[in-house]
Formats: sequence, structure tokens, C-alpha cells
Amino acid sequence: MRRPETALAYGTASLMFIFALPGGAMAGEVGQWASAGMHTAFGHAAWLIPAWLADAARRAWLGAPRDPRRFAAWVLHTAAACMTLDLFAAHGGWIGAECASAVQITIGIGAYLIAIGVWIVAGMRALGPRRVQQVAAYAYTVTRQALEHRPVLLLATSTQPLRAEIVDMPPGAMPVPARAPAPSRAVTPAPPLPPTTASMVQRAPSKWQLPSVSMLPPAEPHHIDQGYLEQVARHLAAKLSSYDIRAQVAPAHEQGSLVHRFEITPAHGQKLKPIEACKKDLAALFAGLQFVDRNGSGKLGLEIPVPESHRTPIQMREVLDTPKWIDSKAALPLALGVTTAGDPVVVDLATCPHLLVAGTSGAGKSMGLHVMIASLLLKHSPADLQLVMVDPKFVELAVYEGLPHLRGPIATNQAEALELLREAVDEMEARYAKFRAAGVRNLPSYNAQGRDRIPRIVIVIEEYADLTMKNADEVEELVCRLAQKARGAGIHVILATQRPSVDVITGVIKGNFDGRIAYRVAARVDSETILGNLDGAGAHQLIGRGDSLCRVPDLGPTPVRVHGAFIDADNGHVLRICEAWRAQTTSSSPARKPTPPPLPTRVVAEPSDDDTCITVDESDVEPAAKATELTPSAETSDQSPDHYARAVAYASEHGHVSARKLEDALNVGTKRANQLTARMREAGLIEPGGPKNSYRFTQTQLT
Repeated sequence: MRRPETALAYGTASLMFIFALPGGAMAGEVGQWASAGMHTAFGHAAWLIPAWLADAARRAWLGAPRDPRRFAAWVLHTAAACMTLDLFAAHGGWIGAECASAVQITIGIGAYLIAIGVWIVAGMRALGPRRVQQVAAYAYTVTRQALEHRPVLLLATSTQPLRAEIVDMPPGAMPVPARAPAPSRAVTPAPPLPPTTASMVQRAPSKWQLPSVSMLPPAEPHHIDQGYLEQVARHLAAKLSSYDIRAQVAPAHEQGSLVHRFEITPAHGQKLKPIEACKKDLAALFAGLQFVDRNGSGKLGLEIPVPESHRTPIQMREVLDTPKWIDSKAALPLALGVTTAGDPVVVDLATCPHLLVAGTSGAGKSMGLHVMIASLLLKHSPADLQLVMVDPKFVELAVYEGLPHLRGPIATNQAEALELLREAVDEMEARYAKFRAAGVRNLPSYNAQGRDRIPRIVIVIEEYADLTMKNADEVEELVCRLAQKARGAGIHVILATQRPSVDVITGVIKGNFDGRIAYRVAARVDSETILGNLDGAGAHQLIGRGDSLCRVPDLGPTPVRVHGAFIDADNGHVLRICEAWRAQTTSSSPARKPTPPPLPTRVVAEPSDDDTCITVDESDVEPAAKATELTPSAETSDQSPDHYARAVAYASEHGHVSARKLEDALNVGTKRANQLTARMREAGLIEPGGPKNSYRFTQTQLT
């Protein structure tokens, strides 16, 4: 019995999925969510779901009885398709990754045969015996005609269904057609394959699937009021004429979303210097008016902020949909925003190779960090990129907790941050040791050899000024070591702060961070601290809301004004990208490597208020541990034992110690004083927390 209502429902659902799966604007917001979820779960096998529904609609229209075994065959066929796609092309989604992982652990390489076999058998069962019989008969006919050199008819040209019948015949009863002798053809041997080299090895693709750009909202249209622009141009021309300056003022052809651009063309014989001299008078007409470079065109440029009622945010999607992002070959592309002329700005973090970001509270610095991190997550899988995050604010980077890209939990205090920075320095040294053994100089050369692929690492520090409140010397030393040496190892640092003073951004920091982005700051001296001395306007004259000056190698030696892109970090845009990555892994962020426990020593603690004393007997200590503890390490073997004993005595006498005080007390150099301080820290004699960024003596002593 026909079921037209059911057939109509299944057919409509099939069409809806067909329109939703590409994830375009035609699918709507719900369709985009459904597309993202289906691609995350099924990968490319999601296109089988419309086929399910179409087959169900056909059977309901023809009145075929419901068959649970056919439904089970479709489910098994889809799961096998996900598993096969994940094994061969890494496009099987979460279901394919889980199935492939479970089967590979169980039977190893046999998983490929199992996946293909189940996919074929389940597909034959889902099609039905009659369809399989027709396909088999057609395949038999095509093969037989090919062997007999007969023309092959396409299946679509046949109006009658192909049927294969098995008839019992006595031996010899079947006529055998006479075959004409086939013409002899010379067989030319195939050329030998070239030898396989390390540079020709194609590595298997990763199982990760990049999130779709459709998760982000589309760009908003920017409306330009031409009448307002003409009115402003007339006001400027009238003001210039009152100073006996003959010039023509006209709106520029390309307008931005945060500032209006005008061009002043002086009349013949009119100099530009008088125009620049009346800058303050022109600024009295329009708040925020700024002169820009002439670029050798003979025209003077003006930029005036767009009124608040006419401003529209620059969605990140507006940059991601441009060819500059789509066709970018950068190793670590960052979609920063657009220029005042509306051109997209995409820079490569790998060429910076480190980035210094500064700006006052509310200027758009944190939003810029979210845009940078989202750019990296949209382009790189955990196999190619790992993240290290430091967030003293606790909540600014909390949305990224649990990402598979993270090397460890997000650090929220100075102790955890120092541990992450030390691990990064150790990783840098270990990578250079690998490069030396392999005979290469940097990370791209090492990965090109086809060895174990090493991912890049990006360290994001949200508020650097807070980390320098205590132990500023140690924090700066670790950051500077990474900034000076980590580029070749594929480790990059993004350093952000809202207090760009000279005691935070020191000369050593500035000398090692070539890429700098300055959002609005409080004073010109802060702008000069970040960007250096500028001939034109500084960051203190920016209008906020993501307005910034960027000085990175990709944009040239002079700062470029960039209107930062917007991504909603509170209402789901960043969360969608993070959830797309979390859905592809069954575990949360990898746990940080456990710190080995300190060697047991005989420790005598001073009596507390209850007159108790804790003693650990020296007999519990392994002889090898004693030797390791009491013998200077290879790094400090050149130190005099007398220096170390005097340093311990000095720390015990004064209750606190620092490298600078050891230099004066022991008459040693800076390097030796730092080594002595580090050795006492490893022995557990001192710990952070002393006055004026010094170390506090822990009131313990080795015997």
C-alpha cells in the first residue's frame, strides 16, 4: 500500500539535507549548524544520509513494506563508509575516527580489508537482492563483451531491466561462439619508476578536520553616506580658504568603516606646509582629524572618524572570505582586519616571528588576541600546531580550555606560567639537538625530510605586566631566550599587555619582538615605547574599538593603520570553533608532564608554635640520590664549592637572597650569581616570595 505522506516527508527531508550540507548562506543559520554537526560526526559520509531518505521515500511511494534489516544495512554501510574514509583520506568524521581506531587496535592492518568488505556487503544488502542481481548481470555482460571485443552498451540505453537467469544445461550444450584471432600488438615495457627519496615521501593525512568558516557570521554591509562626505569636504575647503589656502578637498574613492578618508589637492603653486600648519584649527571642526602620508602623489590625506551612529563592526568573516586569506601560503596566517581603505590585512606570524600587542583597557587588545587564536585554529590541526596559554585574568582565555591543541592546562598564576616557559625553553633546546643530529637548521627543513613531523608552538601570554610583578628578572630572561632563539625551532610568542611602560616592555623585549601592534594608549610616550618615534600620529590618537597601528615585516617598515576584525568571544563565535575541535577528540587537553619529586634529603625544620620538629632520616636516601644531590651538576661543575657554601650561608643569615646581592656579597659575575641562585632553588633552599623580587630562604639546610 502506498504511503504518499511518508514519501513526501522523507523526500522533503532529503532535499533539506542536500541544501544544508554545503553550509552556504542559502542553508540559513539552522542549516549551517546542522551541516557543521553532520560533517563533524560523519565527515564526507554525511552525503549518504540524503541517499537514505531518498531510498525511504521511494519505497514509501511504491508501497514497499518496512524492512528493519534494510535500515540496519544502511546504518552499517554508513559506519563502514566513515571508517573507510578515515583510513584512506582522514575525512570520516568523529564516527570514522573512533571506529578506525578501535578496529586498528584490535586487528591492525586488517582494518582496511574489514572496512572495505563491510562497506561493500552492507551496501549490497541496502540496495536489495534484485538490484544486486541486476548489477551483477550487467557486470557479467560488460566483461564478456569486452573479452570478445564487442561494443558495450551503456546501462542507461537499455529500456528493459537486465536479468540474470541460471539454467541447468548438460555439459557441451552451451554454444561457444567462434572467436576471431586477435591482432598481435607489440607490448612496450613501462618505464622504471624513479627511486623514492626522502623529499618525495607523502605522509598520510591527519585524522583532524578543520572547522568551517561558515561557523562565523557573514560580513555586515557598510553604508556610506555620500551626502555627509560632500558636506564635510565643503566645510574643510571653506576652512582652508579662510587661511588663504587654495586647495580642492574631495572624498577618497575607497572608504573605511571606522574613518572617512579625504584628499586635499593644492592648487598650482600652493605649498603643503601651510596646510599642515593649520592642523589644530582643522581638528577643532572634527574631533580626531589626522593627517596621513602623501605617498608621493602630491596630495595630502586626511582621516576623520566615522560618527558613532554610522559605524559597523568589521566581522572576521569579512577577512576570511577574501582571496588574500583563502590563497594564503603563510605558515601561521593571522587575519587582523582591514586597512582604512578597506583592504584585508593577513600577516604571517612565522615571519614576525614574535608579536608584541599593547593597548589600554577597552581598546580592543583582547578581541585582537581572540581573532589571532581563531585564525590559527581555522587553519591548523593539533598535528601541525600546539598552543601554550598564560591567562592571569583567569577568564579571558578560559574558552580555549580542553582544546586538543593545548600542550598543557592554561596557566593562571606566576608559578604555572614560569613552569610553562621553562618547559618551552627545554623543548626549544631539545628541538635544536634533533636538528643538529639530522643536519638541518630549522623546523621546515627537518619536516621536509619526511621524519617524525614536529608541530609549531605558539605561546600566548595575555597579560605580561602581571607576570613581572614578582621575579621580573626570571620571567624576562625566559621570554628573551625564547624570543632570541626559538624562531628556528618553530616556537613563536604573542605577548600582550595593557601597561606598555618602559619598566614592563624593556629594551631587551623590544629588541627581540619585530612584530608590534599598538591599540589605543593613554599617552604618546606609551605609543613610542611600543612603536618607536613616529613622524605622524601615534597610538594615543586612535579611536578605540579595535583601531590599531601595526608594524610587522609583512606590511613594511612603517606602521599601518588597521581596523581590527570582530569575533564574539562571549556569545558563541569562538565557542563554535572550540567545540568543533573538542568534538573530534575523546579526551580533554593533554595533561602537563608530571614534575619529578625532589630527592629525599635530611631536612630539619625549625620548631613551630607547637614545638614540633620534622626529621627525615638520612638512611632513607638512596646512595645514588645522595651522590646526585651532593655532586655539582655538569652545568655548575666549574663553580667553587666555597662560593656555594657562602651563598647558602648568606641566604640563611639574611633570610632572603637575589642574584644581584650575591654579586656584591661574593664578588662574582652575573652569570655565576644566577647559577648559584638556580642551584639553591633546585635544592629547595630558596623559593619565590622575598622582598623586592628576591627569593625567600626556606629555613632548611642540607647535611
